[in-house]
Amino acid sequence: MKEEKKNSDKEKKLYEDTLREICSFGAGNAAARLSKLIGKKVNIDLPEVWVSKPSDGFDFLPSNEREVVIGINSAFGGDRRGVIFMLTGMEDAKKLLGFLFNRKIKEMGEMEQSALLEVSNILSGAVVGSIANFAGMKINLEPPQLTIDLPLSIIDPALAEQMESIRWIFFTVVSIKIEVEKISLLLTFFPFFDLVGEIWKKMGEGKLL
Repeated sequence: MKEEKKNSDKEKKLYEDTLREICSFGAGNAAARLSKLIGKKVNIDLPEVWVSKPSDGFDFLPSNEREVVIGINSAFGGDRRGVIFMLTGMEDAKKLLGFLFNRKIKEMGEMEQSALLEVSNILSGAVVGSIANFAGMKINLEPPQLTIDLPLSIIDPALAEQMESIRWIFFTVVSIKIEVEKISLLLTFFPFFDLVGEIWKKMGEGKLL
């Protein structure tokens, strides 16, 4: 029994490490595109993998701030389905937009929201595109949608659909930081299919080099 548990723990860790590595490629591309877009240095943290529902709605966030956030979700379809979110605080969003418009942003109007949607579309496209290329899948990103709410309320529909689709929860959280202003963005990736399992299968069949 102990040996079975040990093997199970090893397999779980290998699964999480593989998912983290896959998402690292996409996160790196997203950071590079954001850096080019705003002309500032952008850093990323190693993706964090979650295999359960966050308990209090804030514990998957890297900061201790407990407030509503801006959430932009981009669903994707094609060979496989899922959704990716960009989450950021209101003040961080204004600072980010300040780089784009080259002025201080005081209010989040229609033009500012439209620009934020475009930023999210660029970052989400970089992540999903990298994963699709790596996995040899055709995945299409749908137009993004913006919501302002508590973090767990924003991602909860994705958790529910994941449970319905594959009967368990797993997602990654990537923290992107713009050093000069200490701006923090989160990208959370929810595949509604067994991404790692499919990649392992293709590797075993020699379809991935």
